[in-house]
Amino acid sequence: MKTKKFAIIICLLIVYTILYISISHVLTVKRINSLMHLKGTTISQKDFKKKIPKSFHVLKDSIEIKKFSEYMNVQVPENVSVIKVSGKGIPYFYGLLLYDTLKKEVIDVSLKEMK
Repeated sequence: MKTKKFAIIICLLIVYTILYISISHVLTVKRINSLMHLKGTTISQKDFKKKIPKSFHVLKDSIEIKKFSEYMNVQVPENVSVIKVSGKGIPYFYGLLLYDTLKKEVIDVSLKEMK
């Protein structure tokens, strides 16, 4: 009797884990794809909260911009805002968006996934 309950609990835990991992993976990949589709699109700064995940911030310090852009292997042109993005999920990802404040356009999107 106890072994049946134990086996049922183990099976439920395995099913829950598989569902959690697969749903988390699908949602994260969807978020990554939506970020990649922002390249070349016109977007206002107010719409960043809708289109970009919650964990983003605009880099203002020139040293921080230089270090992060070198790490991401991206050239940062003049008069561009650099937005650092990170997302938790399966896979964990981080990256940067180059936003032209004059044209209100996303110039480039560079993302890295940790697998």
